Amino acid sequence: MGKGGGYQAIAQADDIDLDDPPPTPKPKPRPWSLSTISPPTLRTMSKLIALLAFDSLAEGMAPYALTLHYLTQKFSPSKSVLGDVASTAYFLSASTSVFAGSLARRFGLVNTMVFTHAPSSAAILLFSAPSNFPLTVALLFIRTGLSNLDQAPRAAFIAAVSPFEARVVDERIVIEVGDGS
Repeated sequence: MGKGGGYQAIAQADDIDLDDPPPTPKPKPRPWSLSTISPPTLRTMSKLIALLAFDSLAEGMAPYALTLHYLTQKFSPSKSVLGDVASTAYFLSASTSVFAGSLARRFGLVNTMVFTHAPSSAAILLFSAPSNFPLTVALLFIRTGLSNLDQAPRAAFIAAVSPFEARVVDERIVIEVGDGS
C-alpha cells in the first residue's frame, strides 16, 4: 500500500495533507465572573440586589397563605367568601402583569418598579390597621394587583445595565435574591 498504508488513501480521498500540523482547537469561552462586569454596572447591580434582598425579606413575612390565615383569624369569614377573596387576589395578580410593559414604556423602568412596588409594600404595612373586612380585603387587592408589576421592568433594567455575556447570570442572581427561590 506504500508509505502511510490505509491512512494515505483516506487522506488523499479527503484531500488532507498529512504533513500539516493538526488544527489548533478553538479556545474555550472564558467562564463568567464578577471581573467581567464593568465597575459602574457592578455598582448598579449591587444596589439592586441589596434592595431586592431587603424587600424579599420583608415581603416573605407576608405570603398569601399567611395573609388569608390572618383574615380568617381576625374576621372569621366563611370558607366560600375567603375562597372568593383568594381567587380574586390571584386573578388580579396575574391580570395586572399584562400592563407592566405599557407602564414601563410610559414612565420608565425604574419609576415603574418604584411606583408600583411602593404602594404594594405600603398595603402590606397597613394590612392590620383596618377593623373591618372590606377595607382589609381592599388592601389585599391593592397588594396583589401591584405586586407583580415590577418584575418585567426589573428584567428589562437588568438587561439594559448588564453586559451581554453576563445577562443570564445577573438575572438569575436577582431572581434568587429577590424571590428567594
